Amino acid sequence: FVCSSLHPWPKQASWDALAAKGIVHALIEIMPVHSATPRQEDHSCNPQDVRSVPSRHIPSLQPVRLHVFTLHAQACHVGWHDTAGTHKYHDVRLGQMQHLAAVIKSEAADGEPVLLLGDFNVDARSPRELQSLQAEFADH
Repeated sequence: FVCSSLHPWPKQASWDALAAKGIVHALIEIMPVHSATPRQEDHSCNPQDVRSVPSRHIPSLQPVRLHVFTLHAQACHVGWHDTAGTHKYHDVRLGQMQHLAAVIKSEAADGEPVLLLGDFNVDARSPRELQSLQAEFADH
């Protein structure tokens, strides 16, 4: 673990505004390992049958840095929970993805690998939403 930061969403809508949602970033270092003996494939589902192979660190290798981002984005609400409307939720979520792109650009400017995880609350059945999100990250 090297460092971490928290980036709350600048804008939320409806019930989501009551929750502490945003982006959490952590920069970690992973030390490469090298197996002392080759690991044989073992497809057993029984934990007692899985053999552990000792590993040793290779002193000449440097740790690999990885930026890990996790998030919880604006949700859509339906029925009586819907206080803002579908388009409002989409627009807020798109703004959050723009904010995410800026945070990644700022926090991971060193060119190290990035792992992005979380609840994007994206409707994968909506071509409009998927296209707008893909367009947002196409240049980043």
